[in-house]
Amino acid sequence: MRESEGAKMKSKILLTIGTMVVGGSVLTACAVTKSDEKVKSSPKVEAVKNVADPNKEWKDLSMNSDGAAVDFPTNAKGWIAYEVDKFSKPDPKGADANFDEGYDYYLKAKSVSYVMGRYIRVKGVDLEKDFENLRALAGRIEHEQFVRTANIDPEGKAVEKTEFVGQWKPTSKSMRKTYEYMTKLLNDINVAINNDGKGKTFGVSHQLDGEATSEMESFISYSDEDSETEN
Repeated sequence: MRESEGAKMKSKILLTIGTMVVGGSVLTACAVTKSDEKVKSSPKVEAVKNVADPNKEWKDLSMNSDGAAVDFPTNAKGWIAYEVDKFSKPDPKGADANFDEGYDYYLKAKSVSYVMGRYIRVKGVDLEKDFENLRALAGRIEHEQFVRTANIDPEGKAVEKTEFVGQWKPTSKSMRKTYEYMTKLLNDINVAINNDGKGKTFGVSHQLDGEATSEMESFISYSDEDSETEN
């Protein structure tokens, strides 16, 4: 009898141990499964880094090194905004020539040529192209005024002799077109550097990837060829 009871007790102990082992295995398996599910439910997200176009980066190198008193801003952003406003209305100095159309263009272009390089300079692949085109357009208008007055003085000394305004040649279509491009370019540069590219544009700025830059530059090149022929 005692041996039988001992055997039963032993069987119960073994059964209990077996149950604990099996239960532990099941719990471990469940834990592993849940852990796997947790990993699968949280996929790795790759961060996308925005790479700025290096051609659009620019620096303002403007300065008033001689300390002279000037009536315009001596930084690129301020000066461009100033010129946009200036081009929107007749130059007061034009009164000396009865506000002759071509003379107004000349006065504005001359002021741009005077300031660029001497006070206003920028560094940046695309913006430099815009400033170079602006300078070229201004130079073309100054040349047009020389052509208008060459019959009075072939040496160019009559470009500002307003007393002879009645003898100046009429404003040419080329001069008007050059001034139009200059006005549009100033507007686009202003939108690019002062308004973060937001606003009405005419597509003539490299800084804004304008679709009409090639057309404008072809016009500038053609005008330069005409200038060489005239000389």
